[in-house]
Amino acid sequence: MKRLTEKGFTMTELAIATTITLLFALSLYAVFYGLHNQLKKQNVYYETGRSARHSLDRISKDVKEAVQIVSSWGGNSTSDTSLVLKLPSINSNGEATDVSSQFDYVTYKLDSADTTHLVRSLDILGGTSAREGGADQTNQIVGRNVQTILFSSNGTGLSSFSSSALQGLKSINVAVTTQRQTVGTTQTTQLDSDLMLRNQLI
Repeated sequence: MKRLTEKGFTMTELAIATTITLLFALSLYAVFYGLHNQLKKQNVYYETGRSARHSLDRISKDVKEAVQIVSSWGGNSTSDTSLVLKLPSINSNGEATDVSSQFDYVTYKLDSADTTHLVRSLDILGGTSAREGGADQTNQIVGRNVQTILFSSNGTGLSSFSSSALQGLKSINVAVTTQRQTVGTTQTTQLDSDLMLRNQLI
């Protein structure tokens, strides 16, 4: 009478099966790793773009409300990379209190403590202005991952203008470049906009 023998995998078959499984696992890892890196790149691209847009939007709001660009205020100066704006003081209803003599001042510049941060400072007319809660604000971050910012008019940086020439400007150009590195690549966003002072003093 013949004995039944149990059939199993040979060492060669096991080696082949193991190799196939390993190759399949490596393929899956490569796919998921690639997707993960792509997602990181997209997130960084979104962040740099959002930061550039937010910076321009915030500056645009103040420029449109400003009555003048001034050469300096409160230790800050207007230059190619910084901007000092003169805005009318407002009451709690958002109305100008006295456009001929009562003013608030807004400054934009790169933070000296971290030059990738664009910061905004507000100096209000104490006891009169109700702008933004009626309190001064210092170095509020309005943009991150900022590589460069340039303030100019008709292709000329604002540092080239005299004090009286700055006060007479009706419009400026603001160019913002944001940048961040991820997964061995650098994501860069460049935006610029021409902005007009709608409340300019005559």
